[in-house]
Order: sequence, then C-alpha cells, then structure tokens
Amino acid sequence: MKLAVFDVDGTLLRGDTTAQVIARHLGAYDRMREMERASAWTSREEVIAYREEMAGWYMEAGRDTVLSALTELPWAPGAHEGIERLRKAGVEVALASITWSFAVDHIARQLGVTRWAATGLDFETGAIDHAWGATKKAFLQTCVKELAITRE
Repeated sequence: MKLAVFDVDGTLLRGDTTAQVIARHLGAYDRMREMERASAWTSREEVIAYREEMAGWYMEAGRDTVLSALTELPWAPGAHEGIERLRKAGVEVALASITWSFAVDHIARQLGVTRWAATGLDFETGAIDHAWGATKKAFLQTCVKELAITRE
C-alpha cells in the first residue's frame, strides 16, 4: 500500500464534529447541531448558506479564537498511533474532508500529514472555497497521479 486517505469527522475524530467543537467554543453549538442534522437532507445551496453562516461566526470571533477551539477535538482511539504506523511503513497519508481547511490543516499538523483537501475560508475576506464529495475524488486522483501510483 502506498497511499491511505482518511476523512476527518467520524473517522479520525469521534463524537462531536469539528464544526460542533468550534461552535461549542463560540456559543453556537445548538445551532450547529441543527444545521448538521438538516444538511444531510438539504440542497447544495442550503449547505452553502450554512457554511456562510458559520463563516460569519468565525470571522466575528477571529482566527485565533476559532483555532483555540481545536485543542478540544475528540480524537478516535488509536488515531495518532495508526497514522504514525502507516507513515513509518512508508505509506503516504492524506486527509480529505468537506469541513474547514483551517481545521484540517491543524489536524494534519498534529498527525504529521502534508496532503489534505477541505473547504477553504479566507479569514481576511470571508471568501469560501467549497469542498464537496467530488472534491475528495479529484484530490484522490491528484494524489495518485503525483505519487505515480498504479492500480497494481
């Protein structure tokens, strides 16, 4: 095996999602849970509206405040050890998530992972670069190409 790509929420993290952890820190936990329950059944446009609402919270609170919440992430048992074992075995590890890129960057740094894809937020302008399921697929294809991995 040459490449292992992991999702974040529900895979490397258990319990509250990354967005819920941040929302709890900002006093918006109940609203975040509402949005996450609804997002499974909503249109892309509604998900965009939810992300814009969250981005508003983050922009108002400021990058440092938002990032400080990430110290409370609920890691899955063995996540760090498992990633470390893969890396020591020469497996390239990557993360692919639709959650926020600043959070995935934090998680990647904790795990020593250098490749990841996620929803971007520019804390200066509030611009959002949305990630979707198709984004994960394209990221995986890019990793495979860059690492010259074949099906064999």
